[in-house]
Amino acid sequence: MNRRAINKNIEMLLAIFGFVLFFFVNRTFLIIPYILLVLICLSRKKYSQSPMAFFIIPWTFMAVMYVSKFITYSQDRSEPAAVAYLIAGCFLIWGGYRLSLKTRDRIPQFYSMNEENGNVHNLRVILDLCAIFGLLGSLLFVAEMIFVTGIDISSLSMARDAYVSRDVTALSQIGNILSWGSIFVLPAIVLFGDKVKKEERALWIVAVVVYSLYSVLSAGRQVVFQILILTVSAFIIKRSVQKNGDSYKDKKRNRKSLILLILVASLILGYCLQVASDRNNGGISDSKLEVLSFYMGCELDPKVKVLYDMLPSGINDGIAEAIVYYTHEITGFKVFWNIDESIGPFMGLYSAPFLDRRVAALGLTSYSVEQKMSYVRAYMRSQGAMPVGWKTCFSFFVLDYGRIGGLLYCIIYGFYVGYVYKNFKKKKSILSGIWLARVNVGLFYTVMFPATCETGLLLMGLFCMVMNFFENRNKSLRYIMRSE
Repeated sequence: MNRRAINKNIEMLLAIFGFVLFFFVNRTFLIIPYILLVLICLSRKKYSQSPMAFFIIPWTFMAVMYVSKFITYSQDRSEPAAVAYLIAGCFLIWGGYRLSLKTRDRIPQFYSMNEENGNVHNLRVILDLCAIFGLLGSLLFVAEMIFVTGIDISSLSMARDAYVSRDVTALSQIGNILSWGSIFVLPAIVLFGDKVKKEERALWIVAVVVYSLYSVLSAGRQVVFQILILTVSAFIIKRSVQKNGDSYKDKKRNRKSLILLILVASLILGYCLQVASDRNNGGISDSKLEVLSFYMGCELDPKVKVLYDMLPSGINDGIAEAIVYYTHEITGFKVFWNIDESIGPFMGLYSAPFLDRRVAALGLTSYSVEQKMSYVRAYMRSQGAMPVGWKTCFSFFVLDYGRIGGLLYCIIYGFYVGYVYKNFKKKKSILSGIWLARVNVGLFYTVMFPATCETGLLLMGLFCMVMNFFENRNKSLRYIMRSE
């Protein structure tokens, strides 16, 4: 047995020992060894490049928080079948991914040391147009929020109420259709930005910055969080291509990129903390944790609560909401598990409201998007659970395809992820990198819902497929990333 195999066996034994020790001694701190284990694994270049890293991180965090009883929920119930379904779904996604990597394909291989990048005028034009469309779409949304809805961002709580209760106009509807262009060019800024003119790079950056106003003017966080995940993903993808990371030029470039990434992440996370603090129901309590406990029926472990109370005000609000954000899904799915499926299956439409509304306009569905969502919310409310809480992507798969069909879809989804990763590994092109970044975002969101629920991510994903088709047939769309 070689040294590498011995090291793997030692790591596995340490993981098992850590689980047994902390499970029986103090399950509250089970989170510590497992987060360290995940970070150690993902620090290795081989694992950090894999899209499954974006799948493992949130699911590991949520599962460990649940098992450790770091936080508990009053509506939690014993549903071993539901838990088994979640585990099976996760393993089938991973299995589909591994199966895809081992399957032969006809993906063209662009990456060659003898192949030079030619005139990429067409690629730049497409990215410029996407940025313009995205900027225009975001400006239409901004116009509705300011001039029609009259959003007041001085109070994020009131801004959120105004956003949710507003009458949607054609401005924001068209804006949603166009604004995906901004997140399409976002990975290109990281992967390709230093190869284009300053004016073009400025256009792409402005498109992304204005797109972030979707979060600011709605007092939300999803858009800026997507920006963060896409940026981190693009940075990892770019690093995976570099061959000579020890050169002075590469080190200097990577240091600047890392500093910029940290600044962007700090700004976005700071905004999320501010939203968590300001979007509070003072009629219940000034404490965000107490408000969340009222709505979600959650409670921190007493030992954890002592540490939580030591944190500065504002920061603890953000941490409380982040914990609830990524821990209530397992409990929610267990409550959802016994829902009556007689009104389904919806064949993918429940996971893609944008497409569902288009199909409903043609009279091809029996239930509208609102009726489907109201049905699920009414059931959750009848069970004493938060009606608008998330229930993992698997709840959507169950309603769309049934329980057995949902598991089959997990294999297909994992196979699709593997294909996109192989596509990038063979091509190392800008467009294949953008597609991989989009897939990474989708994997991260599986703990909550399918990424196709977001109009921008849905349209971006569809456009990535279209561009992959044309890239295979048109050399002018190819720009192969390589270390200089």
